[in-house]
Amino acid sequence: MPEFRPPDRSRLIRFTIKYRFWGTSLEGTRQVFTYTEILTDSGIEEYINNELIDQRPNPLGRIPIAYSANVPVSGSPWGLSDIQDIINLNREYNEKATDISDIINYHAAPVTVITGAKASQLEKGPRKVWAGLPKEAQVFNLELGAGLEGPLAYLELLKRAMHELTGVPETALGQMQPISNTSGVALQIQFQPLMNRYALKKTQYGRLFEDINTIIIAHLFLYDPLSLQWDEETDVPLKE
Repeated sequence: MPEFRPPDRSRLIRFTIKYRFWGTSLEGTRQVFTYTEILTDSGIEEYINNELIDQRPNPLGRIPIAYSANVPVSGSPWGLSDIQDIINLNREYNEKATDISDIINYHAAPVTVITGAKASQLEKGPRKVWAGLPKEAQVFNLELGAGLEGPLAYLELLKRAMHELTGVPETALGQMQPISNTSGVALQIQFQPLMNRYALKKTQYGRLFEDINTIIIAHLFLYDPLSLQWDEETDVPLKE
């Protein structure tokens, strides 16, 4: 869990790592322990069940955590997900697709409707012949009164809306397109929303990778076993 320096949301002042694990207590019983590690620029503290077990200075001089917002948003360091705007649409799409699938499954084995006769006198099956029915009797299969064109068009509308909100063209996911009849300028305009997403990702995650490499280089400088000697008690490299 990060803590930032207000109002600068890009500066970490404290980072807490917490997780649970199974262990054996002093009484020999199995129980769940909570491990907590608190990182600051000046020190590192480790706790088990809120009991301090280790405290040492931070040799790096900074919190070794790199982070980046996926899609930046004003007033929040967390950013937004790529699918933030289409979660409700996707849920609606899945529900309607399930309804259409239920309709197809229901009418794949249609119900036989019999009026004016007893069903016990009739035997269903291939090559069966029903004879001797009353004059006013009717036998027919229950059919779908309306086509699926409307529901399928609604699904297509939802899918197109999801593409528009995410900025991913339908052709980018495999839809057929006559490339030979499309100019380069038209393709550039068509894929411009996707390229805008790419530029945003490159800006955000480019800084993240630079920060990660900075931390790696700092660790290599401090913990290079070929050039430094270690203090076995404090686990801190000795200065030359």
